[in-house]
Amino acid sequence: MTTEPVSSLYAGDISITTSHLRPPRLGEQYVLWLRNGIDSPWVNTTLIKVAYISPADTSAFLFHHTFTTGIINISDAMITIENNPTPIVPGLVLMSGQLSGDDSKKTSNLSATPLGDFSELNGSVVYTTQSSDTTAYKHEFYLSSYNGSTFVPSLSRLPFAPSGWKYGVWAVDSNFTPDQLIFYGLFSDSLGHDSDSTNDHLLFPGGDKLQPMDVSTGSIIVTLEPDFYGNNVKLKGPSPFPLLSLKRSKYIQRNINYPMTRVAATGIPSAIIRIIKK
Repeated sequence: MTTEPVSSLYAGDISITTSHLRPPRLGEQYVLWLRNGIDSPWVNTTLIKVAYISPADTSAFLFHHTFTTGIINISDAMITIENNPTPIVPGLVLMSGQLSGDDSKKTSNLSATPLGDFSELNGSVVYTTQSSDTTAYKHEFYLSSYNGSTFVPSLSRLPFAPSGWKYGVWAVDSNFTPDQLIFYGLFSDSLGHDSDSTNDHLLFPGGDKLQPMDVSTGSIIVTLEPDFYGNNVKLKGPSPFPLLSLKRSKYIQRNINYPMTRVAATGIPSAIIRIIKK
């Protein structure tokens, strides 16, 4: 492969088309990083500002950039999520890819492979209680399945969360403005208490928050969460990366398994990047 000298400056355009990249939470940002080979450091290249969700759930960005090396030398690209306004090294990787092309244009399909494969993820919710109050199940749920005698984990094909990430459980009530968001905890495994387990009576994510579940407004969701805040994430709300969702219902029954809908196909983002020499 031919290379160009690194002592000159090179003008170029960076075009990025994203799918399912939703606005980050307050204090978070998306950053594009580039590097010139596996042994080179990642360079913070530009912020990617997503302000709203388009009807097609896609966004297009065009940046004019001055490179310190020829385009042919740029080998890799990635987009991270950061809670540092001026990151020097990459934070949590959302998507990445290798660039291919020549000295006039390079492209790459950036995928969320670093986050894991959610294409076969499944789960369900069970409303239940260990209380002597037989109506208490109406405000207690778990990511579990009841098989008639025992409770077992309901989440299947759940990838191990990569370093810096956790899974989150939330109840959303859209009968409020803005939506009421109830945080149930962070977890890494389908079996065991989540991080907010004060009122958890079974060894599964979920629990009892005294929040009525027998309402038809809102949902129960599982999200992929950047582990920036620990349990203080409850002050931020769910991440923009939903994986599973269950529409809440006014008519719920005890110890019945309610299948969740896999929404990871539209909850995990991807992108196409093009770098063009001017």
